[in-house]
Amino acid sequence: NDPACVSDGAGGCLEVQYENSHSGTAPLVALKWQAYKGLQFYIRHSEALRMPSLFESTSGWSVSPVLDIPLKPEHAKNQEIGLNYLTDALLTDNYKVGFKLAYFQNHVDDYLTRTQPNAWEQKQGGLNDFFRMRNIDSLDLNGWELNFSYDTKYWLAELSGTHYTQIEVCNVGSYVRYYCNDWGLPESYINNMIPPNWHASAHLGLRLFEQRLEAGLRGTFMGERNSIPRYNAPTGFNEPVLWHSYNLLDIYASYKFNDDTTLDFTIDNVTDRYYLDALSLGLVPAPGRTARLSLTYNF
Repeated sequence: NDPACVSDGAGGCLEVQYENSHSGTAPLVALKWQAYKGLQFYIRHSEALRMPSLFESTSGWSVSPVLDIPLKPEHAKNQEIGLNYLTDALLTDNYKVGFKLAYFQNHVDDYLTRTQPNAWEQKQGGLNDFFRMRNIDSLDLNGWELNFSYDTKYWLAELSGTHYTQIEVCNVGSYVRYYCNDWGLPESYINNMIPPNWHASAHLGLRLFEQRLEAGLRGTFMGERNSIPRYNAPTGFNEPVLWHSYNLLDIYASYKFNDDTTLDFTIDNVTDRYYLDALSLGLVPAPGRTARLSLTYNF
């Protein structure tokens, strides 16, 4: 590593050698039990280490590194318990049924994000007086996940959804009221990464003309993110984008002339709903009602 140079206050240069290295283990353990054909219960524990990226550890347009705040790798510890069910003969042949229900706990120690400087930290000038990249104490995302599918020769139905029972960000810092909260941190990138409390999707389709034609509906249902308290909860320069909950409906049709030629027609956002995409970083609304027609030929 080449030495960095900082001012000695008298017009001279003090060389600073900055060096950082870490190592660790990330085990994965899973147990599965097949109660009978098609029904499986499982439990899973997995870990992962993520080293600081170049953006996080070097100077960028929105943050600069601070030599007295060494960055450590994130350490994710994820647990999941659930069941899977899959069969192709529930009632008669050619019926496929799939079902999954799972409870998950995703915990990240030393989560990397931008924050504001603490009162006890020395000012260094420039961006560092406003923003500091650091490892915060932890991030927790816990909840339930559901998937269901029913596929027959003539129609199909699918439903999936996720519900978060706990969203928690924890860090010791100045000018904050609580050690843990469910919305984010002052000046942090995480403010626009908090997921909605729930989201779901549905799909219903019909097959006709010896399965050459498939037509149906797709729905997207998005819940709200946790609200930010009106007082004593500053977000600084990184106030979350105020997207709201929304429901979308799409329709589609696909006709297969032969193995090589397919005609597809879709109308997205049939109700022409005005909305911002969840977790959007821009104030540009999503497209309104949009129709598409395409012809695909394979040769």
